[in-house]
Amino acid sequence: MRRRELLIGWLDYLKLNERLIQLVVESGFKPDFVAYITRGGDIPGTLISQRMDLPYVAIGAAHWPG
Repeated sequence: MRRRELLIGWLDYLKLNERLIQLVVESGFKPDFVAYITRGGDIPGTLISQRMDLPYVAIGAAHWPG
């Protein structure tokens, strides 16, 4: 299977996170908390929880190839 990557700058990354938050707010969904997987989800999970004033739960994940 071919691996695909998308390289974006930090400002674009933050804009994408803001768009995600906007979509959640506009949907009318009101979560009680934000849960994210630490393997890549730290920044979006933290940003969402801060912007929406929600507590968060970080779920640890590990991967050992082979």
